[in-house]
Amino acid sequence: MKKLHFYFIGSFAILTIAGLFLASPFYSLSKINLDKVEITENQKLALNFQDKVYNDYLQNADKHLERYNAFSQESSQITEKLDQSKAVAKEEIPFEFDDLMRNPKDYDVVSFTQNDISKTVLSQANIGTLASKIDNQSLPARIGFNNSSIANNSSNINVYQEFNVTFATAPTTEQLNALQFYPVVNFSKTVSGNTVTIRPMKMKRNTNYTFGISLGYGICGQNNCSTKSINWTHGISFKTEIKEAILIGFTIQGNPMFAFAYGNADENGKSILLTGATHGEEWHAGGLWKWLGWMDANRNEFANQNKEMIIVTEINIDGANRQRATRRFNNSARYNSRGVNLNRNFPNGWQGCSICGSGPASEPETQAIINLSLAENVTHMIAYHNQWPPVGIIFLGSNGNPATVAWAQWTGSRTGYPVGIYNGPEIITSSSGSVPGDQVVWAESVGIRGLLIEGSYRGVDDYAKNFPMYLALVREF
Repeated sequence: MKKLHFYFIGSFAILTIAGLFLASPFYSLSKINLDKVEITENQKLALNFQDKVYNDYLQNADKHLERYNAFSQESSQITEKLDQSKAVAKEEIPFEFDDLMRNPKDYDVVSFTQNDISKTVLSQANIGTLASKIDNQSLPARIGFNNSSIANNSSNINVYQEFNVTFATAPTTEQLNALQFYPVVNFSKTVSGNTVTIRPMKMKRNTNYTFGISLGYGICGQNNCSTKSINWTHGISFKTEIKEAILIGFTIQGNPMFAFAYGNADENGKSILLTGATHGEEWHAGGLWKWLGWMDANRNEFANQNKEMIIVTEINIDGANRQRATRRFNNSARYNSRGVNLNRNFPNGWQGCSICGSGPASEPETQAIINLSLAENVTHMIAYHNQWPPVGIIFLGSNGNPATVAWAQWTGSRTGYPVGIYNGPEIITSSSGSVPGDQVVWAESVGIRGLLIEGSYRGVDDYAKNFPMYLALVREF
């Protein structure tokens, strides 16, 4: 009996040790798979979140505009009565490197005629068309998958769209390795029986794609990027959506920052970025919320252009929210939640001060605009501002760049704003010789043509003045 008891105890111990030994690799494998699942789910959640925020905006556009118009009307009345606002601002706002003290003597209106720059330089030039559509003719004998969850010749496909392709039998390694996009897109694939799930990292907006299997010559043939069907087994052809809501970051308080993009531009096209509310109390400047509504209703204007427009309605969302909550001009709303003037936080000529941040591009809102501009290869930028005194003027990121001067003249001819040279106190007190940490000065430093437009009067969005220019950017520029 003792032997039998010892035998059971020994057997249990051996099985336990063996179980732990065998389970450990499965535990690790399970953990790895779980991590992959979590990453995939997080990606899906992020994309769903983008779609939700964008759709929420569209569904509530009327509410945005109602609030927008109410604030504009009220603020106009307040502005007319508060001639002492400048004195109040001096008491509440630190002076160093800030432009809140701006007054008419700080700038000179100039014509730039000495540069002898033609206003026609930036008219219809360089506006091309997208590449011709992929040859979609079917081949009698198909090799590879015979079904797809994306219909052939479909359109308005999301740039992150996940889809399945189904083979007649389980796909071979050679077939899986030959699956490709044209134009090239990085993607991952998961096999389950005869079905392969394709997850593109990100496709381009407003672009014709073919997804299929190369016939052995590679995606671009032997020597050139041919899209002729002789190089392919027939797969699917589709066109991606013209618009995209891009999650570009989060504010100090965790509010998501979105850029709303329309169209697509290659290296020869134009990528135009419009931004508002670098200063939170100027959130209505340029009427960008209204323009975004027009863009969404007329997105097909970009269907056949080598051009894109990107709109960030509010950079300093936290400050804008504080401004809207008070329904009065709130000077503290000018800065982000750490008290930083974002228009003194960009890396060019940055200088330390109490409102300039802990270092160049120290703030997440600044980083979001920098990353977006570089990732989208922005070529032209307009930053909208709106403060007293009555201004209504265009300032340049670089007064000496002929291309920027020409664009400023073009913009002025369509808005009625004069072009000016700013010579305020920030320049005098900075070591860089220009406004330190300024958004459009930074843009010029990385090759982006940058303009800053000050609205006509605090509380007035100037949408009617800017709409002809917005429309020209879409149709002429």
